Amino acid sequence: MERLHWAQLPTGPRRAVEERFGPVTTAHSAPPGLTLGVAAKLVTATGPLFLKAIPTDDPTARLYAREHAVGHRMPPQTPAPRLLWSHDLDGWTLLAFEFVNGRSADLSPGSADIPPILDTLTRLPTELTPSPWPQAPSITTKLTILHRKARLFLANRPQDVPSHRQYAHLIHTFDPADATGRTLAHADLHAGNLLIADHRAFVIDWALASHAAPWVDAALLAPRFIVAGHTAHTTHQLLESLPAWQHAPWETIFGLAATLALFREYEARYGPPRLRTRRKQVADAGHTWLRTHAS
Repeated sequence: MERLHWAQLPTGPRRAVEERFGPVTTAHSAPPGLTLGVAAKLVTATGPLFLKAIPTDDPTARLYAREHAVGHRMPPQTPAPRLLWSHDLDGWTLLAFEFVNGRSADLSPGSADIPPILDTLTRLPTELTPSPWPQAPSITTKLTILHRKARLFLANRPQDVPSHRQYAHLIHTFDPADATGRTLAHADLHAGNLLIADHRAFVIDWALASHAAPWVDAALLAPRFIVAGHTAHTTHQLLESLPAWQHAPWETIFGLAATLALFREYEARYGPPRLRTRRKQVADAGHTWLRTHAS
């Protein structure tokens, strides 16, 4: 499926953007992601910006509303693009962000991007605890849904679950509420949501931001390092440098890792076809991490 493009916006929303920032001379759409609304770099008379737009009746519009709420409350020192402007018009939600002239992060072993990524992972729980958005949803809501699907996969496809007894124990003893906390977590970190610019790592796409424990973002990124070529051991060594990870509860981390791995197995078979291959890769990486550290 293709995402919507700048030229497909109705006249009213396009005019509103140009009244605020000046005429748009070029527009470059980002590749399809979690949502398929407009996501494009616009070059305007006042400089570049990154525009997101979605019809207000689209099922994913709630994610734009969450990103809007986060953007208005993000501390200025946080390594994330600033929300410059927002507007609802003619049945469309428009969000204009500071344009970060960067590239997606390289998580592979030896990458020069690793130090700035670890620096950002250190800063986020410090700068976003307590949460600057007190009304943010708890990650428990999201994890409860993932946990339900993980349990369903465990029950219906036991032949596809490595170390079934271990996974059954981890899934049945994990309580999604144990992952919540006072930190505003990004809750969807991967290489595509980390932009490298000027030797810094910026976090983009805060549409799933949630209240969580300070170690959650690091835990969610762990299998992504393995997909990029790290071993489970070197991944652990990277995360050990993070203050939040040093105090994390291992049983909860193992339960979360098992939940995510089985949820991704479920989605690799039954989820959107365009995401299945990637979901399977990350599920396999989760199995590798658990096999090394939870055995």
